[in-house]
Amino acid sequence: MLFVASVYGGAEQNRSYDRLEKFILLEKSNELEQAKKNPQKYDSMFQIDLGSYENSSEFKDNLKRNDIVVDKAEAIFIGWLFVLIYEISMCFVQIFGYILFRRGNSSMS
Repeated sequence: MLFVASVYGGAEQNRSYDRLEKFILLEKSNELEQAKKNPQKYDSMFQIDLGSYENSSEFKDNLKRNDIVVDKAEAIFIGWLFVLIYEISMCFVQIFGYILFRRGNSSMS
């Protein structure tokens, strides 16, 4: 679950930056207010962005705050992944040691 959340979080952030670029282009061409009045021609996520932010600076600030959260989630995921790999490898070491011990005892009989 953590894997899915961390991968999805980074991908969603990337899509948010794409929408920010579109937002900035509308702002520069003075079409932002018109887009806010008539958001139907845009995808649903961009419609939400149009209703949520007054300008591109507000949009950028929100993305920067979210970047910190996404980066932390990805770092935690990588840490847990290393712990999981370590635990699995230690199980294999224990099983291998048990097999060698049993093989050594059976050859002595």
